[in-house]
Amino acid sequence: MLRVSSISVKKSAGRILSRRPRPTAVVAGNDEIAYGLWRSLRQQAIKVPDDISVVGFDDREEALLMDPQLSTVRVHKEEIGETCMKMLLERLHHPHMAFSQRILPTEFVIRGTVCHL
Repeated sequence: MLRVSSISVKKSAGRILSRRPRPTAVVAGNDEIAYGLWRSLRQQAIKVPDDISVVGFDDREEALLMDPQLSTVRVHKEEIGETCMKMLLERLHHPHMAFSQRILPTEFVIRGTVCHL
């Protein structure tokens, strides 16, 4: 699990808040980073989502424990695992085949950390 230091999140929050014009939304690389950013913004009296929207990525169970609940991009981990295994088996059976990529669907889960326009 990625551990984001409170110092790096505070620095990121400071950089976000110092930009002019101030961003209206931030998309974090994962839900854990989004949570740290949300906490740091709250400590600076910034209201989520009234002042800035925060979105995570990966839809961890903890996203539901935040108040407001974290909006996030849901990835389908089982489908990612199955697709990776199929691609690995294809490569093992056909080592000279051209490299390929797959684009898998995601889902934007709107909860309480985004401002409704």
